[in-house]
Amino acid sequence: MVFDCLKARCSKCCIETFMPLSLADIARLRELGYKVNEFVVLRGGERRLRNRGGKCFFLTDEGCKVYNDRPTGCRFYPLVFDLDFEVVVDPECAHGDRFTVDPEEAERLVEFIRKLKREKKRKIPR
Repeated sequence: MVFDCLKARCSKCCIETFMPLSLADIARLRELGYKVNEFVVLRGGERRLRNRGGKCFFLTDEGCKVYNDRPTGCRFYPLVFDLDFEVVVDPECAHGDRFTVDPEEAERLVEFIRKLKREKKRKIPR
């Protein structure tokens, strides 16, 4: 059984987030009617989710308002990289003990990070 963060009403990972955004993530969220400058911030030359009031721009009292269209990094969470660049379950995840690292999912996360690096110099399409 897969742990359901929504049912648990957990949004700890949405507080002070540094979630990276791919160009596809940005395009998908723009299609929902959001303006890039509302939800994207540049940090160290990387596109990240903007925090508002210490939480993700999309987090409301009812939860994530774009959950079905959430960014790719949010979909991977709680998988993160440790200091040795190994894929692990985030030790700060409140429910981390309910997750394991699936090797195929870990490889998809690695490929996503490679994609972000390739996209870094590309401009956000208008």
